[in-house]
Parts: sequence; structure tokens; C-alpha cells
Amino acid sequence: MNRLTAKISLAVLYMCTPLPGPAAEEVELNISDPWVRAVPGGAKATAGYATIENTAIRANALVSVEADFPRVMIHNVKREDGVATMFHVPEVAIEAGGITKLKPGGLHIMFMGLDGTGISAGETIEAILVFRNGEEIPVRFPVRATQ
Repeated sequence: MNRLTAKISLAVLYMCTPLPGPAAEEVELNISDPWVRAVPGGAKATAGYATIENTAIRANALVSVEADFPRVMIHNVKREDGVATMFHVPEVAIEAGGITKLKPGGLHIMFMGLDGTGISAGETIEAILVFRNGEEIPVRFPVRATQ
């Protein structure tokens, strides 16, 4: 192979090699340990929790949750003078390379408008987590009994 042919071959190989780009970053969210708190009959709401890991080089945010409930919102808990109060948050930041935990006593998903029959351990709630970059991740939340 002469030098010109070798250079052309290398140029063609270089042009055909895919480079990672923004699309590759957009799918780098990992959801682990999702669960929902079991609640007795008569309860009107329950809470969901999970760990969200962002392995991308750009920050992202959980902006909404879709599920088969009349209302689903992202909440946080504020403690003041010994009283805990829940409040809606428009989004949950997930820093680049970071981990954000939705956990009891902190950030969590509220599934509201239950029909009063309760939700028992062993059941599963299906939801879709929607992120600022447009990614939608389906998640199965197993229901756990708590103390």
C-alpha cells in the first residue's frame, strides 16, 4: 500500500468512527432502590423513594413524575421548631456525577388521591420519572411495610 492510499484509508476510518456526543450523555441516569410506603385503608396518600445517580457530565433535574393517581408531586420536608412540614418542589437537582436520594424525612414523591383501600406490602406502583433533559424513565416501585 502506498503512502497516499494509507492516508486516505486512515481518513475514511476516522470519518466513520462515531464520537460520543450529547445524546450519549442524556441516557446516563440510573435509578436504584425505588420503593413506596405501604398505607392502611382510609389513607389518601403515600410516599415514594429512590436513589437517582447522574453519571453524565452535565447536571440534570427530576421535574415531574407520572403515575395512575389523581395527583403526583415532588415534595420536601422542612423542620422548624420541632414541627415537620411538607412542601412542593418544582424540581430536584441531580448534579453531574452526583447522587440524589429521595428518602423518608426529605425529598420524596407523593402519590395522592388514593381510593381509601390502602396499599399493601408486595404490591407495585408503576411510574415514569421525567427529567429536565426530556428523558423519561419508567420505574416499578415495590410497596414496603414500615414500622
